[in-house]
Amino acid sequence: MLNKLLTIIVIIIAVYFYLKLARSPLFKKKRIVNGYEQYRDWWGRWRFTHIYNAEKKVGGRIWKGHVVHHRDGNKLNNSPENLQVMKRWKHARMHYARRRNKKN
Repeated sequence: MLNKLLTIIVIIIAVYFYLKLARSPLFKKKRIVNGYEQYRDWWGRWRFTHIYNAEKKVGGRIWKGHVVHHRDGNKLNNSPENLQVMKRWKHARMHYARRRNKKN
């Protein structure tokens, strides 16, 4: 009888603290950083959603020296059709040319 009572008390305390922590900012599932959406993975680390979606699209990790480009320029549009993996220098050159053309 005492074991059942202790088990119930422990469960009630655990549920209380879980619900208290679930409202904590530490347990947020998504956030926006510099205009990019991030999500919390299984290990509690923040990952960029557009990188995750691009990795699923290409079937593996993004290589070193490569970046994920949003084709329409909307940082929150993370659909696989809108994402393009390219070399970092090509990405920089493309944005530089776009900014230069905008000024003219």
